[in-house]
Amino acid sequence: MHFIKVLEALAILSTSAIVSASRHNGLVCCVLSSGKWQYVATLTKAVCQYNYPADGEFRNNACYGVHTELDGKDFWNNCKDTGLAGWTDSDGGFHKLYNKDNIGSGTNTGC
Repeated sequence: MHFIKVLEALAILSTSAIVSASRHNGLVCCVLSSGKWQYVATLTKAVCQYNYPADGEFRNNACYGVHTELDGKDFWNNCKDTGLAGWTDSDGGFHKLYNKDNIGSGTNTGC
């Protein structure tokens, strides 16, 4: 019985480590252009700063969660919503996308 409890404890610890680690994976916004998904740094930065002001950190061209889980549908929807609404980059240029099907997200390793 003790052996089973130890295995259960190890399973819980390993699962929480995996979930915790996934919270810090870098995410990016992407657009479909000429049949290829491409990373958009300015959109990623805008989503990170405006949707996760206290918990998102934009570094190495991706948005990283400090205290908030950034992966999943929320980040994807935030890329779509910000892309359709429009965003301003650091140089003051305004950008807007017009087709929500051409906006997505990916990990820091690619779209």
